[in-house]
Amino acid sequence: MRRTMLIFAASMLMLLFLQTVALAAQGDLYAPGTTYWATTYSGHSNYHLWPDTTKSHIADIVAARNPAGEELGNSGNYRLPIHAPGVGTVEQVSQGYGGGWGNSIIWTSADGREEIHLAHLDSVVKTGRVEAGEVIGREGSTGFSTLSNFNHLHISRRLDGQMAPVVLSGVAVEPYSYALPRDTQPVYIATTAEQTIMPREAAAKEAAEQEIIRQLILLYIAGPLPAEDLLQLGPRG
Repeated sequence: MRRTMLIFAASMLMLLFLQTVALAAQGDLYAPGTTYWATTYSGHSNYHLWPDTTKSHIADIVAARNPAGEELGNSGNYRLPIHAPGVGTVEQVSQGYGGGWGNSIIWTSADGREEIHLAHLDSVVKTGRVEAGEVIGREGSTGFSTLSNFNHLHISRRLDGQMAPVVLSGVAVEPYSYALPRDTQPVYIATTAEQTIMPREAAAKEAAEQEIIRQLILLYIAGPLPAEDLLQLGPRG
């Protein structure tokens, strides 16, 4: 029993020093502090599934207030900077009308696990390798965008080769919330990856540390571990 407890405590201690590899979309597409919501769920297909016309895992989002809390109308959303949600690469996959997507890009996480397609951009700012938070495009209404002047982002996400809900700032965006009354729609606030990840990591680390202390106290109460048990914990071969 004591040997099991010691192994557990040692394993937990090692985990505290392992680098946490989080999913890339812990960041956001808007600047930190920007308030936004899902505005429409258009008939536009998922780029990742083309030419299949399946309309799953799609969300259209638009910023409502800037980080200063000022209301953003359609003119305020025009050419609004769009940021990389994490370290990765950006590739432009359509331009002009672009099959309805207009100017669009795909951001891919550094580990290659996650892809986010961003459509209807007014312009593409950067392609290639990007850092978290770097401006990669500007919001617009190119391609098949409902109303020619409705600036917004049409987005879809793929994780490990499979379609997945859109997740930004560590929160899944509800694509159908546009059908709800505005005062009941979910409101999202953009954060950085650090702001999203650190509180959760800190809580997990604190819990792990407390468990280690508890296990070590139990080991102390139980007395010294016999030499033969210590030998069994050593390397084999």
